[in-house]
Amino acid sequence: MDNRKITVHVESDVRQLIPGYLENKRNHVRSLKCALAIGDLTKVRYLADNLNGSGSIFGFDVISYIGQGLESAAEGKNAERICMLIRSLEDYLNRLHIVYV
Repeated sequence: MDNRKITVHVESDVRQLIPGYLENKRNHVRSLKCALAIGDLTKVRYLADNLNGSGSIFGFDVISYIGQGLESAAEGKNAERICMLIRSLEDYLNRLHIVYV
């Protein structure tokens, strides 16, 4: 696994919102894992839609991209791809380094 930090530049005016937002996305990872474990693809699609819609708003385009992939994989009932994308999201969140501009 790659341990290099991923630097993302985020607007300073949303600085106070970012810790809560990222914690919420970490909670999404846990919820996605649980939903996948029980085969609840409706929940996976719901959470993926949230990721897709919110990531770019705060400057986290990768979160939106992963959300799009999760939505597509859930619609196609592709559990293997969902699992891979959940791991990618978790890795991204763990390696994230934010620079406020």
